[in-house]
Amino acid sequence: MKAFVYRFERKLGLVRQEEQALRHELQVVSAERDRVLEELNRLKSRIDCLEESIRNHQGNFLIPEVGLCKEYLPVLKERFLQMVTELQEAEKRVESARQMVVEKKRETKAFEKLREHDWQEYQYELNREEQKLIDELAMTSNHRKIKAKGM
Repeated sequence: MKAFVYRFERKLGLVRQEEQALRHELQVVSAERDRVLEELNRLKSRIDCLEESIRNHQGNFLIPEVGLCKEYLPVLKERFLQMVTELQEAEKRVESARQMVVEKKRETKAFEKLREHDWQEYQYELNREEQKLIDELAMTSNHRKIKAKGM
């Protein structure tokens, strides 16, 4: 019997490559989101630290550092709001990439299931042909025995 050939082997290979590329893209956008989240946490801790510093020196108006902190705080808060927006956009990109990976995984599984079905059919046909050959050999052998006894 001829060797097993899956008719969609190339397509399956391409779909697997596309899935790998999408997984890589998901890793990239996830890393970007994590970077934004880390920067957001640093900004939050910096803002908290500055607010604490301002509270500690609230009664002392002579320290120029307090004035600088008060002027710098709105800048940090504005940057914090920008980073929150950037984080939301990064989350959307991650979710979009995740959806694309899930869809491509479904497509890959469909082609793999078709391949498995074709493989099962091939195995069934191969077993049928082998059984047919075995039956023919058994009949030939039995026919020879009968012929040998009859002579």
